[in-house]
Amino acid sequence: MTDLSIHSIVDDFKKGLNLNGLNSVFESNKELTSEDLIYKAKPEEYTKIRLIRPILELLECDLDDAERIFEGPRKLKREVDYTFTSKAGLRYILEAKPLNADLFADNPQGGVNQVLDALKLHDVVKEFDFGIASDGFRWVFINSDRKIVANLDVNENLDTLRMIFHGDIRPDFDKEEVSKKFYRWYSALLYGGKYENHEGKMRSIARKDS
Repeated sequence: MTDLSIHSIVDDFKKGLNLNGLNSVFESNKELTSEDLIYKAKPEEYTKIRLIRPILELLECDLDDAERIFEGPRKLKREVDYTFTSKAGLRYILEAKPLNADLFADNPQGGVNQVLDALKLHDVVKEFDFGIASDGFRWVFINSDRKIVANLDVNENLDTLRMIFHGDIRPDFDKEEVSKKFYRWYSALLYGGKYENHEGKMRSIARKDS
């Protein structure tokens, strides 16, 4: 179920694209480029400011004020686009790419590879719980063991993203179990009955209150 606020964010994003860009990016699903934009801008920066950041704010994440640079062995530096704290209190790093970019590109500039590289660093793992590679629509979660644990589309999985950032479920959730819990809760809302809340405790809704 897509939140109307997502539609507003996407509509605002589209306002900066020319006609060819709208057709290329939203009809042909091609990666956003500078030629697609009405005003001169880097496609990654445009996606960060007009898509990724508004979504994080919509989901009530607390973004840090500045980009972070982490230093690894032999003074190797890793810069990440965003660091933030979710409403649930978990810490994240995020690598941003232009809309429709291949996050799994097999090169050093691929979003997933950049997160995996950052999660090699002791200072990153010590402070952050998860990494994310995102093009605004696709959100790939990677845990501190450098394993991909979720791959979500904001248009289809906004409620799941909200549950993750609000602490109802962890990013490394079991999709089948979450679906079962959701339908038990939904059934209790409609008809009354018992359900398990996000803390794993059983709760009940009386039929007269459903």
